[in-house]
Amino acid sequence: MNKMENNKLIAEFMELEVEDGLYYMTTLMDDYKTETLYFNSSWDWLMPVVEKCFEIQNQNLGLKIKPFFKLNDALLTTNIDEVYKAVINIIKQIK
Repeated sequence: MNKMENNKLIAEFMELEVEDGLYYMTTLMDDYKTETLYFNSSWDWLMPVVEKCFEIQNQNLGLKIKPFFKLNDALLTTNIDEVYKAVINIIKQIK
């Protein structure tokens, strides 16, 4: 999958509202109404996804633990690309 497809996968996971091809996203800093998704390039967009992933892990839904360790390790690198990849892997596991 390319970044556009992965961003749409994240948007579905986050249950973003879509109207007339525009996504509605609220971050700590701003509210967005956009056709472009910034999960791969903005910490403001990506961190709520990380939080939701850990919330799901805490609900103990019988998920494999290894992807969550990878997410934790990726967060320690502070590399947005690594965190983004780890989030995508978790979402694919959950689906």
